[in-house]
Amino acid sequence: VVVPLVNPALLGAFGISLNTDVFEDGSLTITGTYPSLSTSNCETQVTIPAITDNATWASGGDPVLDEAALTATYGFGFVTSGIFANNMYPPNLAGGETYGVDFGPGTDHETWGQWISQYNADWSFIESAQFSWEQVDGVESTTGVDEQGEFNGHLGLAAAFGDSSTVPFLAAAFPEVGLNVGNYPIIGGTGQDLDGDGTPDGVIPAPSLTEDGLEWGYLVDFAGADGGLFGSGADGVPGTDDDVIDEATAFTGYYFTYNFLIGFGTLANSFGQFSDPEYLIDTDGDGIPDTHQMVVNFIQQGQSQVEALGNTAEAIATAAMTQLAITFGLPATTAAVLGAAVGLYAETTLVALLTAGTDAVTALTQTAQATGAYALGALAGAGVELDDSDHDYVQGGNGRLVFQVGNNCIPRNQYVAVQSNWVNTGTAE
Repeated sequence: VVVPLVNPALLGAFGISLNTDVFEDGSLTITGTYPSLSTSNCETQVTIPAITDNATWASGGDPVLDEAALTATYGFGFVTSGIFANNMYPPNLAGGETYGVDFGPGTDHETWGQWISQYNADWSFIESAQFSWEQVDGVESTTGVDEQGEFNGHLGLAAAFGDSSTVPFLAAAFPEVGLNVGNYPIIGGTGQDLDGDGTPDGVIPAPSLTEDGLEWGYLVDFAGADGGLFGSGADGVPGTDDDVIDEATAFTGYYFTYNFLIGFGTLANSFGQFSDPEYLIDTDGDGIPDTHQMVVNFIQQGQSQVEALGNTAEAIATAAMTQLAITFGLPATTAAVLGAAVGLYAETTLVALLTAGTDAVTALTQTAQATGAYALGALAGAGVELDDSDHDYVQGGNGRLVFQVGNNCIPRNQYVAVQSNWVNTGTAE
């Protein structure tokens, strides 16, 4: 993330102001206001508190002089600081130490600093200075770690990014799809250029210093795993012979709706039995339930592990689909037929994945998702009207679900590169 506060006006706009007194005895005092991140309940807020930092510094060897530019450059860094990174390595630039070899990322000194003094014409007065550093979370810098030296940095996000232009754009570009335009932005959208000015419209950026981000929006899937819009195949055109409908949301207008939640979710979530202790048996005597009881029963009957897993998946999916079809108003006889069909699909899919060498956890996850989508297709084929994407959800009914982006804690191992520029407010003696 680049924060280009490159002049006093931009710094002032955010209320940032610093004054530093640097002393030859290795001490310095920094006062003013400086950005700080504060995270509570997995929500990170940026504040600009007043600071007073009585720090210490060290330099590395003689400076590298540029007679033409009137500059002196040398390694420089905080040794101790209550605000900034500690133990910054001051490289000996005049002695030949090299970035990427002796200091910088991937070396023994990833947190380091450099100072460039800009002198007046006769080298009698420092007019300005540039202090830059790279900081990596760790024990050396004392940032992003706890008292035991373990990483503890995290970023809390309470919003996302999205846009309000993608859906109108696609609805106009593909009228044959009948895409409904909702009342909220879509979460994760990057926008479309509606007015032809070369810039995507209706974009809500991710939360930042200046942006709140998107808190409420829809979840959609127009392209599926293959990236082809609305089931389109290699030609990229929906409605042609090479179409492969791989969007699970295709039956609900490409939105995550209430019907999608109930239909896809019921079948996909039924596979949670494979990790639910309520359904598991402890087969190795360690006191921890580890295997579905039906799998154990099938193996005891002489089946292989793959066969047992496949038959268990078939039984679970059959029961879930049968009940789901009844929930959607289908008669029991039709529900039984659909249950058997979806159960067979689940078994066939899982056995194929396991036989191909896919590990059991991945195979079960992929089978659950594929079975959920297949179940929606089976319901639609039986005449159930699943598309409830023409309205937002209403209590006791169905419709597009409007999601609130919840607070998320993201583990953070932070790398920071800072370039600060200073003007000497003193006077030459």
